[in-house]
Amino acid sequence: GLKWPSIGGWRYFRGFSTLSYVVCTFALTVDVLVALGSDRNVRFARVFRPLILVSASRTLRRIAGTILKTIPKLGNIAAIYVTMLSTFAIMGMNLFHGWYDGSEVGTFNTFQDSLLSLFALGSLETYPDIMLPAFNHNNIYYLYFGGYVVLSTFLMMNVFVAIVVETYKATRERQVIQDFIEERKALDAAFQLLDANSSGRIPQDVFEEFIARIAPGRYTREQIGVIFNHIDHEEGDDRGPPG
Repeated sequence: GLKWPSIGGWRYFRGFSTLSYVVCTFALTVDVLVALGSDRNVRFARVFRPLILVSASRTLRRIAGTILKTIPKLGNIAAIYVTMLSTFAIMGMNLFHGWYDGSEVGTFNTFQDSLLSLFALGSLETYPDIMLPAFNHNNIYYLYFGGYVVLSTFLMMNVFVAIVVETYKATRERQVIQDFIEERKALDAAFQLLDANSSGRIPQDVFEEFIARIAPGRYTREQIGVIFNHIDHEEGDDRGPPG
């Protein structure tokens, strides 16, 4: 209830959580109306259900947001990887076309086959089987396959991971600062609501009523008094803690 006035209406509805609920609700409503008006069994809104789970969990929202923020930063690395993959695919097609016999693990007869074979090799799924036909023909071909594995698996993949980790770290640091600012704004908004007389202080009876409503039965009157006195910076003044 305090989030809207503390961060503003536009920012509240622009947030990922609220926007996800709005989009999912709209999609589910349209899906139900379409299903009621037709005989189709296809429900297109089912793909939005994981979005509801993500929007309901703060941890999942942060992970999803980090992944989305990482995508633009991976553009340059992705371009380098595609260029390297294409270069090795052309080299493999020129080196092994016509005589390479590795149909069970991959071929290099066409550019598309070379790309697919090298992509599988980058995951080490076909290593070293894909290398053996060429290695048995001439040991020097190990430089081709070994060089690709080193560049793609041990270099490019580590760069991808490093970018994701650094992006998450930077995003987390900004989120901590933003959480602190939003917490202060929320506390200020709550104080203004409790300080009905605009006196700059909250009376103890108002504070006791507030605690009793947000945590009914959790604290006794004496415990609430201890909390009140603890947050009161001016001892002996029963008018309440300053804002």
